[in-house]
Amino acid sequence: MGPHGEAPGLGPRIASAPVMRTISLISDTEKPCGVEGFARVLAARLAARDGMSRHETFKLVGQPGEQMVLAQALKLADALIVNFPMVAWKKRLAGPALAMQKARRLGCEVILVLHEWADLDWKRRISYWPCLRLATHILFSSPLVQRQFEADRVSRIATRHRGLVPIPPNLERPQVLPVTAISTRLHELRRDGVFVLGHFGAIYPKKQSIDILDIVARMKANGMRVHAVFIGDFIGGATVDPQAPFKARMSALGLEDEVTITGYIGPVAEVLAAIEACDALVYLLPEGLTSRRGSVLAGLQTGTPVVVNAPKHSHEFDHHIAFTRALEGGALVLLAPDAKPDAFATQLASLPPSRIAAPPVDFKTAWADVLDVVVAPPSAPAMLREPARTVSSGFGAADPLQHSG
Repeated sequence: MGPHGEAPGLGPRIASAPVMRTISLISDTEKPCGVEGFARVLAARLAARDGMSRHETFKLVGQPGEQMVLAQALKLADALIVNFPMVAWKKRLAGPALAMQKARRLGCEVILVLHEWADLDWKRRISYWPCLRLATHILFSSPLVQRQFEADRVSRIATRHRGLVPIPPNLERPQVLPVTAISTRLHELRRDGVFVLGHFGAIYPKKQSIDILDIVARMKANGMRVHAVFIGDFIGGATVDPQAPFKARMSALGLEDEVTITGYIGPVAEVLAAIEACDALVYLLPEGLTSRRGSVLAGLQTGTPVVVNAPKHSHEFDHHIAFTRALEGGALVLLAPDAKPDAFATQLASLPPSRIAAPPVDFKTAWADVLDVVVAPPSAPAMLREPARTVSSGFGAADPLQHSG
């Protein structure tokens, strides 16, 4: 139970209740961040399960007249779903706030999925205050994020209808992975006796991606032939350049020949082919592994083991079946929360050479758990109106398979 007596989700799953009608907000970016990837797949999975007439995706891009079109769609909806923080909305926060305000005026619920809090810049957190006041339900991506939010005075102005959503992988592994230039090169390195160490996701300072270089250096010093592949690209704020310190550290450690940075990879299958070609994925996170890291679950779908430092708080995964199964099966290896590169190097060297025969993460099952939580708030039966009619937003459909590399 949560600190206010809520269950891990928004409330009991209501199997007999009519299906809610929702509108999910996204942006039009061609390189969606992980949060936007979640929002797009959520909308697509809802539509696939219950029909597109009940679950619409609306691109909020700042186009003239779009708020009027959205208002017409909201008249036929039960709930508006908004995810924060989206990179594409950094300078467009007025749009989501206006949309949430319209939803409330029209009698819709506003379900806010909050993926980060204390890790955000304080100015960005302040900019979310109007949206927090408008949300009727808040779902958190992990117990850590919920604790951070509820330790902040701003939580006093927000709804007490709060819960946890089990963040799933954004990427679905196809039955057959393609052969790409990147995957071919990594497989060749492994056949030549090189340990291929992978790191998937955006590269930025707060994720401590740069510390992976120290793990590589320690493995190399221990006599291992190792090559690190960063499957993703650099991201940073307006005043932060993540590339310069990363490349400086790489040069100082003499790892120019042992590191590959793929940059953003568009097709999902190509991303997963690169992950599958690695001996292991590794993360060294400041807060330890938390249940918001869908990138870890994406990697586990390929049968690639993941080594990461443990969360600092117990019960981090109590609400999350996929993480629990990965831990029980040994696919997910947790080191101490404050583990140093030496400990990672030792653990990676001792991994068994065989792949994981039965990956512990199933995309469809993980997403089914999410849908049950998001669209079954306690007030669901009272929220429902007359059967919906199909309403087009007029701003295009979402591609559910785009993701953050």
